[in-house]
Amino acid sequence: VDRGEVGVAHFSVSATFRQAWNERTFFSYGVAYRLHRLDATAGLPLPETLNEFSLNLGLRHRLSDQWSLIASLRPGFY
Repeated sequence: VDRGEVGVAHFSVSATFRQAWNERTFFSYGVAYRLHRLDATAGLPLPETLNEFSLNLGLRHRLSDQWSLIASLRPGFY
């Protein structure tokens, strides 16, 4: 059974900034935009484009020279 084919073109841009809270803890924040253009075989139930606009938030705490604890949030419109 031929299920069809899909080609994907991808474009993304982002800006991220980092702020030190102390010598071991950093807060990062930024925005991102991603675009996926889908070139699908006729009859496949796929949209022509998929978009994302998101706010990127993160916290990094160095536990030691070898280990870090990282937490990230990425709320947005998808």
